[in-house]
Amino acid sequence: MKKKAKKMTLPLFYKWLQDNVKCELRQTKSRVDAVIDASVIEAGTFAALFAIMEGGELLISELTDRFSSREDAWAALEAVQEETADLEPFAQWHQDQFWSAKNVKVEMIQF
Repeated sequence: MKKKAKKMTLPLFYKWLQDNVKCELRQTKSRVDAVIDASVIEAGTFAALFAIMEGGELLISELTDRFSSREDAWAALEAVQEETADLEPFAQWHQDQFWSAKNVKVEMIQF
């Protein structure tokens, strides 16, 4: 008999990030914020994302900028004035993200 996958919730997402991504986390009742070590893209930089529940579904959005410090990334999350990617359901975001990939190196191309 096939095991039914648990529906992703904020507490489960917090735990998943903790176990799989090099990041710092903050959780409130309605949101999970993460500042991620983005060294796979550019050494010494950080990325930021947040997750919310909407209609029983976990949605995730990443801020489009990279930051030179954790403090700057946290400030951007708190200000909520930074550009963000569209909210994506966890299943789609998980499929497309590379933060939890092991032994991956992303090459940044500048135009």
